[in-house]
Amino acid sequence: MYQKVLDFCKEHSLIETNDKIVVGVSGGADSVCLLVILCQIREMIPIQIYAVHVNHGIREEASRDEQFVADLCDRLQVPFYVKNENIPELSARLKISTEEAGRKARYDAFEEIRSLTGSNKTAVAHNMNDQAETVLFHLFRGSGMKGISGIRPLRDSIIRPLLCVQRCEIEQFLSDRGFDHQTDHTNFEDEYTRNRIRNHIIPLAEKMVCTGIVHHISETAQIASQAEAYITKQSHLIYTRITHEKKDPSRIIYELKELEELDPIIKSYLLREGIQRVKGTITDISSMHLSQISSLTEKQVGKQVDLPDGIRAYRTYNSLVIEDSRADKTEPTVKSVCHTLLFKDTDTVKESEYIIDDFGKLEIRLFMRNEGQIIPQNLYTKWFDYDKIKKSLQLRNRRLGDYLIVDEKGSRKSLKQYMIDEKIPREFRDQILVLADEDHIVWIPGYRISQSYKIEDQTKKILEVKLTGGIKLWQSMLE
Repeated sequence: MYQKVLDFCKEHSLIETNDKIVVGVSGGADSVCLLVILCQIREMIPIQIYAVHVNHGIREEASRDEQFVADLCDRLQVPFYVKNENIPELSARLKISTEEAGRKARYDAFEEIRSLTGSNKTAVAHNMNDQAETVLFHLFRGSGMKGISGIRPLRDSIIRPLLCVQRCEIEQFLSDRGFDHQTDHTNFEDEYTRNRIRNHIIPLAEKMVCTGIVHHISETAQIASQAEAYITKQSHLIYTRITHEKKDPSRIIYELKELEELDPIIKSYLLREGIQRVKGTITDISSMHLSQISSLTEKQVGKQVDLPDGIRAYRTYNSLVIEDSRADKTEPTVKSVCHTLLFKDTDTVKESEYIIDDFGKLEIRLFMRNEGQIIPQNLYTKWFDYDKIKKSLQLRNRRLGDYLIVDEKGSRKSLKQYMIDEKIPREFRDQILVLADEDHIVWIPGYRISQSYKIEDQTKKILEVKLTGGIKLWQSMLE
């Protein structure tokens, strides 16, 4: 069994030369076995080991267990640390179960001693039986691929060298080498779901379904873990391509068209990653939540799904957004802009060049039309029939009553309706600057000009308006 554990550690890169490892030792068979095997590995590979025991203060045997671990560490010449915790009190204070409180206390203690000793890893004694119990626990409650993957050999700085062996092997190993262990009688009680799986469901399945069920479930978990890792990797590549976070980590924007074309499983992984980034965890996020978010792609603009902890998802024209509604968000400040570019009464251009913050450089010139001139088709350079301008020309924010002519028949459309039709997000509409002749919109830079000001055969005088530079406003909207 020692060789099996050593090979498993090598396969998953759990232990390396000069590692400093904190080992959680409760006194039970699993943790005693883990400590003994690590001490054997220490003879082959230069590593340092520190044992940590957490006295939960619940069972009458707690002091006995603590002394047992202290004596074991003395026998094996391993530095020993003990942490005393009042688990019932911690459970009440945090409003969590005693099982959760105990787990939190243990891992907090491991992290504290890891920091104190300058260790780089923490070893815990989960074995193949724990793996089977975990997989069944997740499966019974409803789980995706990640839950079926069970416990991983390596997660962050936590290693689990015994995941390759069963509990019966552990007990035989200790017996053969003359090592005693303590028995936690609460493991045989049916208060916790995991105990019921361990004490009743797995033995019954072993008897009524097939032998070797723990090993079979563990193999399935390994295959699921490999599939999970692959799908996660591939979906992350897609995630980086079709999402935008801007500078606000509390808001993720997905490109709707790209999202709609993905397979459902990849789409769910992308949504999970977005929620993870915004929320910090996917705790309390179920497959039902992911399905509700995914369905937004088929619904109308403005539809919303509320998720736990203030997270929400909603549909815009071209995107699906996941954000933290509790984050401190300030609405973009709309800077009032109004530059008069020419006065029609005096037939003169006021200035030939304007530098406008967050917009770019605007250049204008007035000239007589010559035969054979080609009208530019550049998105940000436009020619207008100067004689059709009624009063003056202003570059400004939109105003109530603004309109433009959209066809040769003279059909009028309000600027608001045009922006809606063009799917310009509501939050950006007041920031867009337009070229206006009173309330008649001559040009919406980046979009279109009004039909009324187009160059015709009889046009004599041309006004050219050219926009160059950053175009920061349009860039921000595209993001």
